[in-house]
Order: sequence, then structure tokens, then C-alpha cells
Amino acid sequence: MKKNTFISCLANKWTGIYVQGTDVKKPATRCLHSMFTYNGEHYIACGYSNNNECLSDIWRMDITNSSQIFTQIHAPNSNDAFQGSYGSATLILNNKLYVIMGATPDSNVSEGCLYSYDFTSNEKTWIKEYDANENFQSRIYFAVAAISNLNRIYVFGGVKPDIDSIDQERSNLIEGDQIFGYFSYSSENETWNFQTIPLGENDPSARYGHSMIAMDNTLYLFGGTNDETMFNTIWKYDVNKNNWQEIDTEQSEIPEGRYFHTMLPHLNKEFWILGGSSGGATRGVCGKTFNDIWKFDTVENKWTKKGEAPISFCATGSVLQEGEDMKIYIWGGSKDGSEYLPQDIIYEYTHCRK
Repeated sequence: MKKNTFISCLANKWTGIYVQGTDVKKPATRCLHSMFTYNGEHYIACGYSNNNECLSDIWRMDITNSSQIFTQIHAPNSNDAFQGSYGSATLILNNKLYVIMGATPDSNVSEGCLYSYDFTSNEKTWIKEYDANENFQSRIYFAVAAISNLNRIYVFGGVKPDIDSIDQERSNLIEGDQIFGYFSYSSENETWNFQTIPLGENDPSARYGHSMIAMDNTLYLFGGTNDETMFNTIWKYDVNKNNWQEIDTEQSEIPEGRYFHTMLPHLNKEFWILGGSSGGATRGVCGKTFNDIWKFDTVENKWTKKGEAPISFCATGSVLQEGEDMKIYIWGGSKDGSEYLPQDIIYEYTHCRK
């Protein structure tokens, strides 16, 4: 393992962590994948490969281990219920990795709607927990966030999958009551159900390629597009009050509108926005991409630009590691044009608070 420092200043430092050796096992190059933290360790899962394959593998990432940075936790199995999809959403809830919806290149929509991989189970396999039905419209390029104390997975936006036309993927917006809602789990029946939440005229509109995070019982929504507008507004939703509110920062310098960006919460009082695209992205193929980094303080309702990354990227995976020197790790995704980022480098961003 080798580290190269790209950018260094008093508050920000970018480092490239290179995987050494040609015989080292690494995840396949991909975009639209997931990165997440479970029990203090970072993971990579699923995504869409540069060979036009949908992936269902899971890898653990250890940046401190020069001999084995990547360890494959789950390899694709023909007996798995989930065989991979693109445009899906993933999250961790109650020791499980969940994959929600998405589409496959050879069918209009994945067979099931909600799959799980239980890290505590002896059976290391994907399980289908919910089938698509009339209560939940199939979709891709949407956003999810979990409110763990309520056992709810909130869903916002997206487009209806239509693999016969990539253009239609981006223009067939999920609209009406299906835009917003949540999956809830009944321990008594051991089943998931989807409940729609109607939106008012002054609530956020239909979009795709956006991001959403949860802090306590509040959801934050940023970015996305409806093919006419590239959004850069922030919305927050109070789960207890069932109320949306657009946040007006009254600032002149704010991030440009974008989609397929990274949004990461930190310390329940701020979130970070990195990268994304201003247009032309589908299945991870991006047009103009960004390399800027922004922090939003949810207490002061204030944006602060925190510099730029050494590369631009979209449809990437990322995780945030809390601490006195906060770190963000980025792996995979694509940059301007159709070029995928290499599989043998992890980008590490350190934000020093001193």
C-alpha cells in the first residue's frame, strides 16, 4: 500500500491510497455502488460494472492493512435471491444491508423490491423480504434514509425504469402520491409494508439523482433534477410533525445544482456534499462532473466551501469516518465522459478541526 498526498493545507488534505501488487484481489471497477460503515468497518457493495453487469458482491475495506486492503465478504451465488441491479438504493439497518428496487439490463425491473443481507446470520446470502406490488411503484435513481428508532426506510423520488430507452430512464419521473413514503417493518407479522405520504404544493417536487440523509428524526434532501431544473436547494422533513420546510440560507455562495453526488452526515449537526454531475449522467456515465467539497451546518443553516478534490467524480461510493480529524473515503464511480475511476486507488480526505 502506498500513499500519495495530492493537496495539503491547514484544514484539508487529500491522499491517494494505492493497492500494491498485481495479484491482490480487488472489487471490479464500478459505479452506482454503495459504501457503508458497519461495526466500525467500511464496506463496498453492489453497483454497475464497466462490463455492463449488475453486481451483488460485498467487500470489506481496510486502509490500514497494506497486504489485504480488500476482503471479499460475499461472492455472487446463483442461489441468491438478489443477483444485482442498477439504480437501486442501499442502507444499513438493524445489522442488515438492504437493497431497494432497481433494474437489470435484461428486464424492466428487478424481480423483488427489497432484499437484505444479514451480517449476523450463519446463512451468508441475500434474502428477498418484499415483493413489488401496486402499493409501491418500481423505480431507479431514487434516495432512501432510515429512521432506526421507528424501523422505517423513507423513499423519495426516482424514475420508472425503461431499459428500451436510456432517454426514457431520465424523463419518466415518479409523480403523485408515489414520490414520497416509507417502508415499515412489523415484527409481529415479520413483513414490510409501504405507506405513501402525499406532498403539498409547497413541498419538494419530483426528481431523480438526488440524495437524502437522516439525522435523528429529521430527513435532509438535496439536489437532483427533473430534466428541466438541476436543483441545489435543501429541504428538511420533520418525521414527528409530518412537515417539509425549504431551508433558505440567504447566502450568495452555495453549491451548483447537481445529481449523482455524495451526501454524508456528520455528528448529527452537519452534512457534506462532494462531487456529482451537472448533466448527461445515466448508469454512471457522467457529463460535466464536479470536484468541489461543501459542508452544511444544520444548526446555523450555513454553507461553507471546503476546497476541491484532486479529481472530479459522480455516481461514486463514499463513507465518512468521524473523529477529531474527520475522514471521507471515496472509491469507484466515474468522471467526465464515460471513464471509470480505477479500482486500485482509494481517495482519502482529512478535515482537521484544529
